[in-house]
Amino acid sequence: MYYFELPESTVSEALNANLQLVEEICEEHSLENYFGTISTATQEFLSVIKKTTKGEDVRISIGYILENDQLLAHFEINGTIITLPALFEEGKELNPIKMISLLVDELEYTENQKGVSFGFHVKQEAQERKIQQATKEIKNSNVKKW
Repeated sequence: MYYFELPESTVSEALNANLQLVEEICEEHSLENYFGTISTATQEFLSVIKKTTKGEDVRISIGYILENDQLLAHFEINGTIITLPALFEEGKELNPIKMISLLVDELEYTENQKGVSFGFHVKQEAQERKIQQATKEIKNSNVKKW
């Protein structure tokens, strides 16, 4: 399991820092095929938070957990009256919320409704290559030579 975290920051600061972190995670862990999905969903979410909390002193904490074939992106919002389930329910007809819902494989809220986790089912390219190589080696070892 790998854990990545950004320090608590304003939403504006988090937009750039999040994109850089997603890029680093995808490069380091051979998830390049998922960069577009993960970055689009998380950046759209941060943009929605920025627009809906204009004028409020909102701080956000961001963390990612990569374990086996799943990447979890967790966002914790502080300094706003908005609850995330309400935001997703009331905004379900808005294009950014629709897009996020289509891109994430799992969506879960924290008990206090100020945090949300997006789950992405991923398959690391390095794992896939190792499995293919192991399969190829097994097949080759089963070949009998006369």
